Amino acid sequence: MTETVGDSIRVKRVLDSAATWPGIWVTGRARADLIVRVAPPLAGLEVALQAPIGNRVAVTVDGATQTADVTPDAVTRLTFPVDGVSALGAQSFVMTVTTSDGFVPRLRDRASRDPRFLGVAMELSPIVAG
Repeated sequence: MTETVGDSIRVKRVLDSAATWPGIWVTGRARADLIVRVAPPLAGLEVALQAPIGNRVAVTVDGATQTADVTPDAVTRLTFPVDGVSALGAQSFVMTVTTSDGFVPRLRDRASRDPRFLGVAMELSPIVAG
């Protein structure tokens, strides 16, 4: 599966079913492994995390791990350096996200019909060299 996230970031493969679309939602109490491919190559990556519930989230990008306590309805931003593997003008790296808790949207909002057990939403932003 290929999904464009932002201007130059493409998530090339989801290695398991713990990441769902649209956007990037990681399932509650789960681990999602992703292969990310970018062109042109990046110096770093900003990962913005958000959820309507409090959640402890561990994010690993290119081997570096950070853990954050996500506050309900607030954006938590993590910044990572990225080396990855470069080939043919693009760069690829592995990203892993683990959530400690989750929620079901339709149980929080009567208007929602979404039955998924969600942990955290992610937005990826490139950091270019310079």
